[in-house]
Amino acid sequence: MVINSLAQEINLLNTHSLSDIGKGRANNEDYFLVDESSNLFILADGIGGHNYGEVASKKACQIVKEKFDQVLTLGPIIESEQAFALVKFAIYSANRSIYQMALDEPIYKGMGTTLLVVFKFCDHWIVGHVGDSRFYKLEEDLCQLTQDHTILAADSPKSRSLRAKHFLTKSVGIKEFIEPSISIHPYNPKATYLLCSDGLSDYLDHQKMIQILKTESNLDQKASKLLQAVLETPAKDNITFILMNTPSP
Repeated sequence: MVINSLAQEINLLNTHSLSDIGKGRANNEDYFLVDESSNLFILADGIGGHNYGEVASKKACQIVKEKFDQVLTLGPIIESEQAFALVKFAIYSANRSIYQMALDEPIYKGMGTTLLVVFKFCDHWIVGHVGDSRFYKLEEDLCQLTQDHTILAADSPKSRSLRAKHFLTKSVGIKEFIEPSISIHPYNPKATYLLCSDGLSDYLDHQKMIQILKTESNLDQKASKLLQAVLETPAKDNITFILMNTPSP
């Protein structure tokens, strides 16, 4: 699908972002960046159990933002093919930078991260991701717009097991080359959108998320309710998410 525009139209969104260390971690390996001026949203979850996951997640977000800034200062993006290419290039760059850090500094060996890049281009989302951080759309129902890069998601339903739930098949920074999933989705101004790490999606069931997101409250209040609901579960992971919707007329 090719979307043409005379210029990338920047329609500011209502946004609210939140990151919490959670109940069972010594540090927060999640990281996010929001650039409302260009409708760019980035979220990364450092891989638990590897060295310096928090370094990898922060570096990944910063590199993506840096690449967007470099390209957008040259002029507006006018076609969806350019937006696709920019999202993919930014993720490639993040992967290469983190992989090189680990080669240069043995202390960083094995560090990695998930990475989710969501860019609003005209009336569509361009989404690139690696790993199991998720992008959702809430209309009447809650729809997951990304597919996890995990053994669980790749297996057939009959062979799935809870042990495979967190085993990533793709992550940023572990290998020299990575192929992200890139997709495009129509933007619905009546919908609410959510980016999140698995600290939210793994511990808050589908119906509970819908119930909270449909409450008659602003994004700040919805965010507080989501966090409180997760903290009331046995969750021990970091919790990070970004909420977005269209401002009321």
